[in-house]
This record gives sequence, structure tokens and C-alpha cells, in this order.
Amino acid sequence: MKISHISAFFFCVFIFLACKKQKDSNSNVEVIDITLSKDIKVSSVFKNIKFIPLETNKNSLVGLHIKKAEIYRDKIYFLNQMSSRSNVLCFDINGYYQFKIDKIGQGEGEYTYLNDFIINPITEEIILFTSGRAIYFNMNGNYLYEKRSKEIFPISQVLFLNDSTYLIYDNNAFLPTENTLFYLDSRSLEIRRATNNMFNYFYETGTSSLSIYRDNVLFYNGNDTIFNVKESKGKYYINFGKKQEQARCLIKSSYEENTENQQIKAIDLLMEGLFNIVISLGENEEYIYANYLKDSGSNKNEESFLKNFFIYNKLEKRTYLSDKLIFDNLGLLTIRNITLIGSTEKMLFGIMDGTFTEKERDLISQSDHPDKDKILTRDFEDNPVLLIFQ
Repeated sequence: MKISHISAFFFCVFIFLACKKQKDSNSNVEVIDITLSKDIKVSSVFKNIKFIPLETNKNSLVGLHIKKAEIYRDKIYFLNQMSSRSNVLCFDINGYYQFKIDKIGQGEGEYTYLNDFIINPITEEIILFTSGRAIYFNMNGNYLYEKRSKEIFPISQVLFLNDSTYLIYDNNAFLPTENTLFYLDSRSLEIRRATNNMFNYFYETGTSSLSIYRDNVLFYNGNDTIFNVKESKGKYYINFGKKQEQARCLIKSSYEENTENQQIKAIDLLMEGLFNIVISLGENEEYIYANYLKDSGSNKNEESFLKNFFIYNKLEKRTYLSDKLIFDNLGLLTIRNITLIGSTEKMLFGIMDGTFTEKERDLISQSDHPDKDKILTRDFEDNPVLLIFQ
């Protein structure tokens, strides 16, 4: 009995020291404090919010969810996750469908699984990435050519750095051994340099962890730290509160030379409402923003996970949470089914899924928002609504 008490004591000391070390390591970075966010009217944060239903037809259907958006000139390009495959959908800024890239197969210009895509603004090409290949299309979705690499390497996310270099994120981290970030030569598709895990990656979440704004590349490492990739050091620390810190320490303690233990522990704590997982990150001139998952507390399964986001004003050092944003321009308290998907210098873009309750529809109908009719006439099976925050 005494031995078990002693073991428990040393275990607690270990956890305390691990947490203290983590806290000390973040003492020199800017803190994005989620815990200080308060209810605030959307109209006091953004001058204007547009609600634009995406055109629905047999060619433009959005699948399970939109994984990514690229905004170029007057068009928006979506990485659309279907039930069995992915494709690229293009809409104009008013929500009208333009075209799709959906070439499933084994032939030239075709793919069986689409990992990611980017837009090269210099050559004005859409580049799709899949299993050691880059497939090139013009800005109207017409196939141009493809390139093959000498080796097949896993890709979870791609960033365009310049005309000669892409930055690749691999959340599987096994080629080269234990690396997560790679600099890829755009001409030869050969790996120039790998990071050797310089960012002390915490656990594998399968998230979109990279963000680029101008030449500033940010990387979220699963440890609630956002790193500046060029400087190889932490720039922001997301403070989700004490429960998050305690949960993170428990996840660390479950690591026994097997990252699967960490993943399982992270999901368990998420479902218990004790842990938040950031799933994507972005930045523009004014804001850092991220989507994250937390449990609703309603039941213990994956369906209970809620999508949330935070927006951090870099100049004012102020954080806004999605569940505390009051959509006063629609007569509503909150809208919980919004995911931020991209940005330009001055605008944020979001996707709103689902429909409103009868009570919410009554409130919207009484509001004076110019887009209210577009929202109210949308059917349950229609494509989601594009939101533009300005």
C-alpha cells in the first residue's frame, strides 16, 4: 500500500514538472487567451458580413465538408471532401458555380486520392497533389500537365512559398524518419530539406497545421503553441485554461514510445470535455484565427464534437470566440455551425452548414439584414452558405 502511495506521489511530481516546463517554455511568446473572451456583438467587430448561398446543382454539390479554400482574384476554390473521394470546386465571389476538377482514375491527369491543392499566383495554375505527383490545371480547370517525383512521400498539407519551393506538412511523419515539415523543389518534386522535428511535435491529430500570410509561415504543433517556421521558435501560445493544461499533461504521461497512446488519450479527454483540438489555422493583416473541436457534453461519441473558432486581433491583443459572438445583425444570439476556411488581406471567409430552427428563422425574418431572404429560402439539402467578414 505504501509503495502505491509513493508511486502515485512521484507520478504527480512528474506531471507537475512536465507542466511547469511547458509553462516556462511559453513564457516568452505572445498569449492568445481564450479564457478572457466575453460576449460581443458581431457588428462591433466587423463592419459588414455577407451571407452568400453557394449555388446547388448536380455538379456543384458540397460533400461531407470543405477542407480548405483558396481565394484568387474574384473566385474561391474549395477542397471538397466527399464520402469516398475529394475534388476541387470553384465558385465566383457571388456564390455561382464555375467548374470542378474531379478526375478519378489511374491515367494521366487523374488521381485516386487527392491530398491537397494550391494556387501558383505567378504561373496562374491550380496544382493538385497526390501520391508523389503534382497535377497542373489552368485557372479554368483545364488539364495542362503533371510531374512525378522519384519517391512517394505522404502529404497532408501544402503551402506555396514561391515559384521554386513548396512547404509540405506530413502528419504521418515517417518519410524521412520522424519529420513533419519538408521543403519541396517545385520543379523536380524532390525534398530539399526536412525539419527533423524542430518543433517538438506533441501528438498526431491529422489537422491542417500550416498557415502562410505574405512570407510569414505559422505552424501549430499540437502543443497549443504556434511557431514561426522561419525563426524556428514559438510566436503565440493558445491559453485554453487550466483544464487544457492538465489534459495536455495527462496526454504526455501516456506516451510510452507509442504515439497511438497519445492519440487515444487526446480523443478520450476531448470526449470528456476536458480538451480542445485545433484543426486549422490562418492569418491575415489583422487577425490570427483557428478552428478547434470541443465536446458539447451532450453524449459521448464523435457526433457530440462542436466546431468552434477563435479570432485574435493582433493589434488590439483581443480574442473573440464563436460561441460568444452575438449576430445582432440577424437578430440572433449565436450561430454555432460556422467554420473559418480562408482569408484575404482584409476579409475572413467562413462556411455555415445546417439550417435554423423555426424560432431562429422568425428572428432572422424580423431583422433588416440585406441577405436574410437568401438565408431563409435555403433548403436543408442545399449547399452551405459562404460568409464574408469585412
